[in-house]
Amino acid sequence: MDAVMLARMGALLELEVRPVRSAILNDLKDLHMAREALVKNSTAARNRAKILTLALLKRHNTEQLRQIER
Repeated sequence: MDAVMLARMGALLELEVRPVRSAILNDLKDLHMAREALVKNSTAARNRAKILTLALLKRHNTEQLRQIER
């Protein structure tokens, strides 16, 4: 039923068919998303480093930053 409705919608709106994205573009998109996540995690860890007081948590946070940078 969903497929029929989508087909009707496509026919009524005269939607253009887009080619399937290549494997390389899919890989680049995945790498870009992973990089964005690492940048966010790095920023969060740097911000946490400013307020941490416990030595154990400081060491853990420092190790996380090293891992992100690697």
